Amino acid sequence: MKTMGLESLQDELSEHMSQMGALSETGEEAAAGGPVSATAPKSRSPIAIQNIPLELEVILGRIGMTVAELGQVGPGQVLSLNKMIGEPIDLVVNETKIGTAELIALEGEPTAYGLKILSIEGSEGA
Repeated sequence: MKTMGLESLQDELSEHMSQMGALSETGEEAAAGGPVSATAPKSRSPIAIQNIPLELEVILGRIGMTVAELGQVGPGQVLSLNKMIGEPIDLVVNETKIGTAELIALEGEPTAYGLKILSIEGSEGA
């Protein structure tokens, strides 16, 4: 798993969007019979990038097993994770670790969990 700061992730996403814009503009010009330009496309607004939805994964732990072992798993069986209680858990976006957190019980909601952020890669104090 790669480790990358939020700023690096935003820069990489911006780069990909710019490349996609260049391909789109080039395709449109070529289809219209216009010249194909090798110049860089117009830069995208940072606000547009910030509005792109992402899915944050919280990795509590991992288990290695064979297909045969998985086939023997049943209701009531306990599987041991590779993380200990109280150990920081990974926060992942698009298979890239962006930080760590601690799993907590929410006040007033005894059956609900939350995350206490411990660090965000690339931010000050991390």
